[in-house]
Amino acid sequence: MPGLRLLLMASMLLLGYAVAGAGQANRLAYVDDPCNPFYPAPDTAKLTTPQWVGEPGVEAVIVLSCDDLSDPQRHETYLRPILERLAKINGRAPVSLFATKVDPQHPQLQQWLRQGVSIEAHTFSHPCPILQASDLAQRKADYDRCLDLLSGIPGNKPVAFRTPCCDSMTSAGPRLFTEIICKSTAQGNFVAIDSSVMTLFTAADPALPRQLVLDADGRHRFRKYLPRGRTLGNVIENYPYPYVVDGCCWQLPVTMPSDWQAQHLNGPGSAVSVADWKAAVDATVLKQGVMVLCFHPYAWIGNHQIVEIVDYAATRYGSKVRFLNFPEVHHRLVDNLLGGRPLRDAKGKPGGVRVLDIDGDGYMDVATKHGQQWRASIWLPQQRKWRHCELAALDSPAAKLAAAVVRLADPDNRARAADHPPPLLRDVDGDGVCELVTNDSIYWCSSEGSRWLQLTSKDDHADKVGAVWLDVVRDIFRPTAVVAFPVGLCRMEKTADGRWKDKGLRLVDVDGDCRLDLIVSNPERAALFLFTPQTSPPWRRIFDAKPTELPEHQRLPPFVRADGTNNGAWFAARTLWVQNEDTGGRLPQHVFARPLADLLPPEDKPSVP
Repeated sequence: MPGLRLLLMASMLLLGYAVAGAGQANRLAYVDDPCNPFYPAPDTAKLTTPQWVGEPGVEAVIVLSCDDLSDPQRHETYLRPILERLAKINGRAPVSLFATKVDPQHPQLQQWLRQGVSIEAHTFSHPCPILQASDLAQRKADYDRCLDLLSGIPGNKPVAFRTPCCDSMTSAGPRLFTEIICKSTAQGNFVAIDSSVMTLFTAADPALPRQLVLDADGRHRFRKYLPRGRTLGNVIENYPYPYVVDGCCWQLPVTMPSDWQAQHLNGPGSAVSVADWKAAVDATVLKQGVMVLCFHPYAWIGNHQIVEIVDYAATRYGSKVRFLNFPEVHHRLVDNLLGGRPLRDAKGKPGGVRVLDIDGDGYMDVATKHGQQWRASIWLPQQRKWRHCELAALDSPAAKLAAAVVRLADPDNRARAADHPPPLLRDVDGDGVCELVTNDSIYWCSSEGSRWLQLTSKDDHADKVGAVWLDVVRDIFRPTAVVAFPVGLCRMEKTADGRWKDKGLRLVDVDGDCRLDLIVSNPERAALFLFTPQTSPPWRRIFDAKPTELPEHQRLPPFVRADGTNNGAWFAARTLWVQNEDTGGRLPQHVFARPLADLLPPEDKPSVP
């Protein structure tokens, strides 16, 4: 068996694009997958603080963020001891306040700005959740009104947004990003950071000592803060790092618990909550991450207790921890990580930047476009410095795969190949090697004895994919076999005006066998086909019908709307989630959540959840 394994690995390396470990070939799916703000998993490449903070010796960052600013005097009374303590530590008071309908001319705002406070967007009317009432236009108008209002504060430029109630309900999802956050207001304003996702530390992280993640009685220290009786889908685990959502903005997740979650479990002003926040500080420093502390100017946590947490971090870690506000975080990400180029330019257009793990070492790297060429910045963790080179010059299998993924997402290539939607590189069969997924077919680099239909000629492949896309993947992909999707299924459809419209086809491991299945949901069709490599073709139909014709347990909300826009669906924790203006305010938990196992017949349900 060891000899066979070595032979298989050697064969994959000869193909030029092998990635160690089954499933690792899909490590870059976040670059070109449909928008999913919750994609980070514990094994997702990390973006540690030393990679972007720009200060030798700084291991972690703490962002103090206070929500619900409308009455400046109330916030001033609550914040004053905190601001004064921060000023003694750093000579300034970096706190970010998330505001609603505040008076932009209120004199208190100018005092705060001079002291290091930033004023960020929190919607105008504080809707919980923001998407509700089946009215996207009204919801975007509420967001726009807030952002434009705060942009009118002299000397203030909001860079961050947080959805109201993100700590008590699933208030964010893909549709919020694609239709609101990633767009600009009529006045041209937009944000660069969102902080509506929650992250919690768990005992599943081997890097964290047990005493940090478990209580004395063995109970999970942080998981206990998930509100009982509520469905909270905007949560990731053990990932306290900035990450990019949909190529358009940074996500800085809130560290659980927020003060609302803390008082909901422990009661207001609890010493237990403070002790757990101190443990979160320790965990953040160990993981070289960012701790975003979300609190409010109410009685949920005392201002003296926030000062206690600040003192704990400053006394225990000294210069290893830096307190920053959101604009300062963004400034350092742009200058020290992205070489001065933000994700979106001054007009809100894509800035020619990709953040991804190019060399497959578990740390995020950066690709930036210069003319028609992409350059790479590779993080060297042992030396704690960046290596800069041409992306095309990197010849490792992992780097070649990353280069192809970057070029497949390049808007210029998409424009040149308008007759063919961009293909995807995905490990469909779970063998650690990528397949090429076109609009309606999958191409394999097959080993001998392939049972798939063989390609008849190179021209056959070119007609299906397009010359531009073939050029993009030529270094890593030599297709020898192809199999079509089930009849009538495709990823995208061309509209009358020449645009490609998403048809709601997703590649997801539904049955837990480490292979990607086909699941489709749009207003006209809902289907699930399991990938079964022992058959030819390798698709086993579970259901395929009009959405209204399916039994209740298999009915799916559409993943895309009739116009092709993202309807707010994502997959996490072996669950399908959907959050949009039709779920908000209508479903009991404001979100549709269905375990994937519920879609399967009894014989196909995974034996282990």
